[in-house]
Amino acid sequence: MSRLRLWIPTWRHRLSRILCLIASALTGGLLANPAQSQPNEIAVPEQVQVDWNAVAQDAQTLSPLFSRSPRDGTFSLRHRSRVERRLDTFAIKEGMTPLAHLNEAVSDLFPGVASVPIPVLAPFETTRFLNEAARFKGDLPRPRLSTRRHFLSDAGGSLQVMASATGYDAIVTYQAAALTRRGIASTKRRMVQIAGASLSYGRGAAGELISDMQADYPGLRRYLGDDEVGYSFRKYGVPYFAIASCSPERTDPEALSCDQAEDLLRLTLRNLQLLGGSPLQVRTRAAAAPRQLRRVSSTFQYFPPGKLLDNTGDDSKDGNPDRTVYANIRFPLKETSAFAQSQVFMHGGNCLSTPGTEDHMVPLPPQPGDRHPRYRCKQNQKQLLRWEGHRENYSYPWRDNFCEARRGTPGSTLECPAGRGHAGQDIRPKDCPNAASSAKCRTDTHPVVAVAAGNACRDGNKIRLRFNTTSLYYVYLHMNKRTMDAAGISDQRCIAVTSGQIIGKVGNFQDVEGGTTTHLHLEIHPVDALSRFNPYMTLIRAYEQLIGATGTEISTTASRTD
Repeated sequence: MSRLRLWIPTWRHRLSRILCLIASALTGGLLANPAQSQPNEIAVPEQVQVDWNAVAQDAQTLSPLFSRSPRDGTFSLRHRSRVERRLDTFAIKEGMTPLAHLNEAVSDLFPGVASVPIPVLAPFETTRFLNEAARFKGDLPRPRLSTRRHFLSDAGGSLQVMASATGYDAIVTYQAAALTRRGIASTKRRMVQIAGASLSYGRGAAGELISDMQADYPGLRRYLGDDEVGYSFRKYGVPYFAIASCSPERTDPEALSCDQAEDLLRLTLRNLQLLGGSPLQVRTRAAAAPRQLRRVSSTFQYFPPGKLLDNTGDDSKDGNPDRTVYANIRFPLKETSAFAQSQVFMHGGNCLSTPGTEDHMVPLPPQPGDRHPRYRCKQNQKQLLRWEGHRENYSYPWRDNFCEARRGTPGSTLECPAGRGHAGQDIRPKDCPNAASSAKCRTDTHPVVAVAAGNACRDGNKIRLRFNTTSLYYVYLHMNKRTMDAAGISDQRCIAVTSGQIIGKVGNFQDVEGGTTTHLHLEIHPVDALSRFNPYMTLIRAYEQLIGATGTEISTTASRTD
């Protein structure tokens, strides 16, 4: 015992000296050098609790046959055996016979619906289909896939349902004739995406309540972004959204106005019916842990999250200092070397000027050696050139521009201090082809890849990629439509993709070619369409894996370079 009493003070004394040395070293490092790899929070979603009894009761109302036993002779042998097999796979069996009947009845038209672990809602006239075309007896013909369009109330287009391990994505298209009946002049089809998820990130209680539809969808809320309008709601305890692209400023004459897009959303929600889904045991495979990186990059540096360029946030506020890593993803550009920088407030940007004007750009006198006009933005004093290829645009350190000022409506980006702002991160590729001879970078050169395996749903030049194991969406903007076509990503369709698969190339398409600078815009959001998560730290960790080295975070005590 006496030896133990002598040892404890000695151990404490040594530990105290070690801690003092560590503290001294860290203090000196923060003041003199950038800080290394700060700790991050990892986003962990929660499993939603589905009210399967309510789902089964609603399935029962779709057809009087669904109350019968699976062994009832009314049904064909094929139907009976398949319904019994479906019930065997259910994690909940009691009272689920109507739901098993429903899944089997629609399986010819929507083969993957029964594998969805949540109730599938879609703008499909399920009741009329069951009464007129469903196959319950062996002597009836099996409905063909083309039959689907006959039960798309008010759409006249197509319906695609894509299952995933954590939910589903559905795309409904409205033909020009259906749009004309709604008073929407259009020569093109228009799409609405509907989705639901078995995972929740707890960000749903925000947005404008839609008062006249609360009876059908209690808690229904509306989101209006820079280029889309969305509705989010919960039913059976499950989060869902419906979303449609639009153009608030109508710079593209073929684009829907946001009022027109919202009209389609309301029509879609009024036509939603239960299509299937099963109380399955959800087994999501955890994403592979990122490999441990032993090397520190000698070049890759980045400012902390939320540290915007000087005075470029709404109301002069800084950004969102969210350090969360939302998933272990592959970096969205195929080639090594990429640069996260502002597009609006760096060289070649328009300083958030009104489209077609330069009202936020202040001309400056030229300096010796200038080959392009010099200017600054009204928001700050940084001198810029009208030249996208400027080396500052293609160099480290990285800079967060989530929450950078935009013309969005209040509440459009709820995670930002000002309640609105840029909803994603802009990324330039490794270089600017044509930089020596032009003020603009040549586009469609640098490949863009899927950040994870999942469903890639395309709407024009936008791709919404659902990461199957997390129910997070990764939204890509500004790629040229031709490059997405060449990559096999069809417009107004969903397609299964693998991690690293090429889905297009970096472009500058925003309503029209050349509508923005050459870059990729990436967003992260959950099924709740009202939330936009800051992707900055997630992209930093993905980029470190791409280059095989950790980056260095520039500490807040370092001098500003704005």
